[in-house]
Amino acid sequence: MHRVDIKGYVPGAIGRIAELHAVYYHQVRGFGKFFEAKVAAELSEFVGRLDENRDALWTFQGLNTVRHLYEKCGFKLVEEHEGTQWGKTVIEQKFLLEL
Repeated sequence: MHRVDIKGYVPGAIGRIAELHAVYYHQVRGFGKFFEAKVAAELSEFVGRLDENRDALWTFQGLNTVRHLYEKCGFKLVEEHEGTQWGKTVIEQKFLLEL
């Protein structure tokens, strides 16, 4: 098992991660610019909070690889509900990491 350490800000990470998500989810789910902007905004907020004691990540039901990665890194599922923040109606999942 590989360990992932969150050490703080990495220049260019927000843009690169947003790009990877946008390309992949456009192909797999048909998401567009709304989704890409949402991912970039959430990543920006996350990076701004890296020095706090708790961090949360959001995804949606059905992305089992993402869930596995989050749980492997110590995040726990704490909330599920129907939502549209990704540009389509999905079951949103909130994962929380206690640092």
